[in-house]
Amino acid sequence: MLLILLAECLLFADPALAAYAAAVALVLHCLVVFYEEPLLGLRFGDAYRAYCRTVPRWGFALSP
Repeated sequence: MLLILLAECLLFADPALAAYAAAVALVLHCLVVFYEEPLLGLRFGDAYRAYCRTVPRWGFALSP
């Protein structure tokens, strides 16, 4: 969904659409961080916490 919004931003060059895409990205990030990750931590315990230490949140590391 977010990739489609970003592609539309490039296609239409609309600042309002870019702001909407940024808002969607923020909402999705907050949903993952504040709802999904704590729930998975409760469900899977130490195994999930070990997974989080070794795998970057969005599939890539921001720093080397």
